[in-house]
Amino acid sequence: MQSEVAQKLLQQHWEGANLPDSIILIDQGRVYAQSDAALHIAAHLKWPYALLGMFRIVPRPIRDAVYDWIARNRYRWFGKQDQCMLPRPEWKSRFLN
Repeated sequence: MQSEVAQKLLQQHWEGANLPDSIILIDQGRVYAQSDAALHIAAHLKWPYALLGMFRIVPRPIRDAVYDWIARNRYRWFGKQDQCMLPRPEWKSRFLN
């Protein structure tokens, strides 16, 4: 969200007063944040992860609370790396510069 490209996209698409300290997804001109973004992404993954998209029926405040809880505990559960992983060459087109 700090890159120049991301800032321009957010100016075009984000109408909220504050940006969440979270994941933002812009897909076909629509903006998704926090649990909405994660579940939208999951719905486009292969089986069995696509099933996570079904959780969109849960009210957003509940989903976002679970999302925040996972975000607070992710390093404890999965560890923390000293460096960010670089994308594979075949994934480069999926990332903003």
